[in-house]
Amino acid sequence: MLLLQSLLFYFPNIIWGSLNNAQGIDINRMVLLVSGIEHINPDIRDKSIKFLCRHFDRALAYQREYRRGRLRKCLQTMSKHFCFPIGKVYGNYLISIYVIVKLLYLSNAIGQLWLMNAFLSTEKHSYYFYGIAVLKDVYLRQQPDTRLFPRVTLCDFKIRQLQNVHDYTVQCTLPINLFNEKIYIYLWFHICMVIILSMWGLIQLLWQLFTSNCTSYVLHYLRVMHRARQNTTQLDQKTVRRFVTDYLRSDGVFTLRVMGKNTNDVIIAEVINHLYEYYLRTKAKTEQSRASLARAGSATSFHGKNCNRLSTMLEDV
Repeated sequence: MLLLQSLLFYFPNIIWGSLNNAQGIDINRMVLLVSGIEHINPDIRDKSIKFLCRHFDRALAYQREYRRGRLRKCLQTMSKHFCFPIGKVYGNYLISIYVIVKLLYLSNAIGQLWLMNAFLSTEKHSYYFYGIAVLKDVYLRQQPDTRLFPRVTLCDFKIRQLQNVHDYTVQCTLPINLFNEKIYIYLWFHICMVIILSMWGLIQLLWQLFTSNCTSYVLHYLRVMHRARQNTTQLDQKTVRRFVTDYLRSDGVFTLRVMGKNTNDVIIAEVINHLYEYYLRTKAKTEQSRASLARAGSATSFHGKNCNRLSTMLEDV
């Protein structure tokens, strides 16, 4: 029974380990890279942060949607506001898998409580409220009820004497139930704590999914870096919002939050600032290429108009 319970608890971890590697963002490797990075040489630390940001930027570029069309634009808009559909190109694959794993942990804990109740309960006593009954007995300074784990019971057995079989009923002690009682008292409190913490973690995760919370999280660290570098330019909140919604998206912000829990605020602020600079440089190059294309198109149209005028004049002559 205990072996089955341990395997059920390990099952969501297997799912998470098998699905998150297909994202392109190796969270485990990135967390190992940032953990303890604040204690190394500053030059090596800067190189490690730049390497991490380049890997992050390439991973985000790999999962971006490059196909155009009204349907693609509609699906991207739906994924931003409703987290549906789910996929790498929509930037919500990793966070969706994480939410599913959280739900698996919660349902697993509730299912194990139901399984132990089906395994241990009797007609008059249920395992669902076993821990509450134990706390009540301890508060009232009474001996805890042992009806789920009886220590003394009646045993029926038969003794054959010659050709006669005699039935006997005697009182037996079950010392193993002393250990079983303590084990399942601990399991009751442990699983109830897992249920409470899983529900709280799931609610907190769903609250962090809102775009405003993601933007405020990134904006906080960008402001810290601007103050530390004594930068006089003001941050454009619209640009930061586009940086979060179009560049990082849900998976990128989630990865930054996971990294932030395994390192200090200075390191995660430098990572976010480097990624923001990458975004601004990429945005500037894109705008320059569009402007050059627009100028080339206008020059071509102007040259075509002049050619038409010249041909008209020649015809008139």
